[in-house]
This record gives sequence, structure tokens and C-alpha cells, in this order.
Amino acid sequence: MNIAEAYTHHSRWQASQAHRLLNLVSVNPGARVVDIGCGTGEIARIIASLVGPRGTVEGIDTDALRLQQARLHSSNPAIRFHLGTAECLCGFASSGYDLVFSNFVFHWIKNKRASLAEAKRVLRIGGVLAFSTIAGLPTQLMELTTATGSCGDGLLRKLHFSGLDELVQLTESAGLKIERAECVKEVNCFSSYEALSRFWEATTAGLFDAARLPEAVAPTSLNSRNIIVIEDVIRIIARK
Repeated sequence: MNIAEAYTHHSRWQASQAHRLLNLVSVNPGARVVDIGCGTGEIARIIASLVGPRGTVEGIDTDALRLQQARLHSSNPAIRFHLGTAECLCGFASSGYDLVFSNFVFHWIKNKRASLAEAKRVLRIGGVLAFSTIAGLPTQLMELTTATGSCGDGLLRKLHFSGLDELVQLTESAGLKIERAECVKEVNCFSSYEALSRFWEATTAGLFDAARLPEAVAPTSLNSRNIIVIEDVIRIIARK
């Protein structure tokens, strides 16, 4: 199993968060949608089933291996997958889309202002931006990450967290009108220390390397069973 396949296997909780976000917006037949950070395409396929044959879903991700998996598992002609970044939605028509959707991606984006400006650009008048992200790294994941030394330091430099108030301000500054903004605590449960490690390795596309953890050493806050991770999840819905 490569790291992209592992992501599909271990990212069930993130997928459940995408479903929660998707339930907060209307996706009508014939809609045109951009899925930023589409990963292996699971949510893009669900959105495609909602927009039907007259709609389109454009998935974009920075990870070529995940996109390879996305294309492998998608035969729907309404879905197209692109290698690229949220900061530059190159090739996507201005005012051409009804929904820009993004699940658990914005904490990886350094230039959020540029990403939000691009989201606004591609949305039609009345179109909706819906995104979820996390406000910070939970204690258990921080301890796992720092336990890997320089490898963990490199990962932490790639994370760019923002709180709810900052994201609301940035979204409004982009010219979008906030319709819903919330930060809620969500629980993610793991059966073991190893399961938590494998989840974090897969969701970071291998930037966290479980093999770099010291043998027989687990962070002090982690028990061997029933690990409960509480995440501060931010959800924002805004309209152009």
C-alpha cells in the first residue's frame, strides 16, 4: 500500500468532516464545483453524484500520487482532476462556478489571502465558498510530531494555522459575505498508538514518518488503547 492508498484507508474521520460540511450547503443538479485539496477524490465523486450529468466537478490537489489514485477510481466524465494549488486556480474560468469546496486544507496554505481571492474570482455572483480546517494541532499529534526530531520540525514548518476570527476577517476582505462561521470541538478516536501514528503519516502524505519515532517510546499523554483526540474544527460558509 503506497502513501496515497494509505490516506484513503486512514482518513475516514476527515471524510466524515467533509460530509458534515457538504450537508451545510446546497449542491443542485447541473452545478459547477471546484474541490480544493481533493486528495484521492472520494468527496469529489460524492459531489459529482449530486450535480449529475449536467454538472461538473474540478478537483485540484498538490499531491500527484493522490491524484493518480483519484483518476484510477473515477470513471465519471463529470469529474476532472488537476495538479495545482489553491493560490492559483489557473485555467478555471472567472465567475464560472457555483461552489468552491475545501475540506481540511486551509491549515496547509500559507497564503490564505491569495487562495480566498482565487476562490472569489472563480465563483459566480451568488456562488458559495465552503471550507473546513483546524485551528491548531491537538496535543497528541504535536507530541508525535516533535518526537521525530528534525523530521517533525520540517512538518511543523509546513503547517499554517489560523483561528476563526482571522479566517472570517480574511474571507470578508476577499469580498465574500459570511453566512456561517463556527469553531466546534470534534472527537477523533483511535484504537491504538500505532493507529494514530499511521493516520498522521497518511494524512501528512508521509511528511510525518512513523519510522522515525524512537523504538518503544510513546509520548506520555498517549495510552496504548482508546486514544481520544479532540480537534478544534473551523467551518466557514460565505457567498459572493
